[in-house]
Amino acid sequence: MLASTSRRAPTVISLAALFFAIGGTAIAAKHYLVTSTNQIKPSVLKALKGKVGKAGPAGARGEAGQKGEAGQKGEAGKDGAVAGYSATQGSSQAITEEEKLTGVPGLTKALPAGSFIVSGSIELSASSTNAAEYADAQCVLTDETGGGTKHEQSRLWASATDASYLPVNLATTTLSFSLAVSSGGETSTLSLACKKLGHGPHVTMEALNGTIVAVQTTANS
Repeated sequence: MLASTSRRAPTVISLAALFFAIGGTAIAAKHYLVTSTNQIKPSVLKALKGKVGKAGPAGARGEAGQKGEAGQKGEAGKDGAVAGYSATQGSSQAITEEEKLTGVPGLTKALPAGSFIVSGSIELSASSTNAAEYADAQCVLTDETGGGTKHEQSRLWASATDASYLPVNLATTTLSFSLAVSSGGETSTLSLACKKLGHGPHVTMEALNGTIVAVQTTANS
């Protein structure tokens, strides 16, 4: 009897070991790691998604950021007008000098450094109480910097007085000027002056109605 029991013991142990081995594999097969939603049944996956909740209250307003740096100033338009300057003759000016130019009153204008297109005009009148005589004059529009650099334009006039205007013989003209000025970094001064070049012994001459206009530009080209 004991021998029979001892012979069955190894068999029982072997069966028990086989049972637990099979059961353990089954248990392990029911517990596995999910690494992708593709492993979950769509209906189950849908059931796992909850409804979107209500929006929470707005948060407190943040502090204002620091003020940014000012942008660079844009360049002026090419050859565009920037500013205008003008001068007008204040009173008539007798032209009596032959050796040097006589400035016309009111026709001077200070300009800032830069580039300018300048125009000007002056009316000259010569008269004689004698027979017809000749009149001859020169007028110069000048722009001179503080350093002594000059830009200028000269106009000449020569005419005979007209006896048809007796008892006073007259001759008149208007001289026009145009000048491109680039003074670089220096300020400058515009002026208009005239002088006699010679005339008959009974002729008197004067300058009238003079004007100067300077338009500042970004560049003269």
